[in-house]
Amino acid sequence: HLCNTLAELGLPRLVRRHPEILTSVLLGVAKLVVEYTKAQRQGKLVIVEETKDDDENEIFEDNYDESMEDRIQETFEYEQLTNDELEKLAESLAVNLVNEWGSLVQGVSMLDKVFGYNH
Repeated sequence: HLCNTLAELGLPRLVRRHPEILTSVLLGVAKLVVEYTKAQRQGKLVIVEETKDDDENEIFEDNYDESMEDRIQETFEYEQLTNDELEKLAESLAVNLVNEWGSLVQGVSMLDKVFGYNH
């Protein structure tokens, strides 16, 4: 997604014509790669319920809600993202790149048409 989005935006051409923005473009791309890698490694936070077995008190208690709270302990853990979730994440990051750079690329392109590439 990232390579296609860079090409669609025309960022390689923009950097070739205006090398002074190379660092900014590279930092933007690096930020997206770090976000994707971090999310891929970390996964998603899910709730795991563990039921405590209480063999001593098998008699049904009058206050059901409180007894269930005592028997269920919620824990959290991270699960790996599925391929579909990773695909959605990549698409979302590509959209963020378009939102961040799209207007700038169009603006510089208009200036290039009016004043030439060495303005």
